[in-house]
Amino acid sequence: MGRQRRDATWIGWLEFTPSGSGGIVRRTERETTQPSERAIRYWALGLELAYLEGALERAVRGSPPLMDTEKP
Repeated sequence: MGRQRRDATWIGWLEFTPSGSGGIVRRTERETTQPSERAIRYWALGLELAYLEGALERAVRGSPPLMDTEKP
């Protein structure tokens, strides 16, 4: 996931959604800051399984609020 900040940079974080119905969506804190939406997409395409496993562990430890101005 990503969104543009007021300074025109983009922040990116990961969301893990359970398959099927029910369950809790888990979000990481900000994982990256990039200069553009295109750069966020490029970053996301390069993520590997080991990184995603670590991100899931971080997300399970705590889901930060989505609307904060500095983090997802």
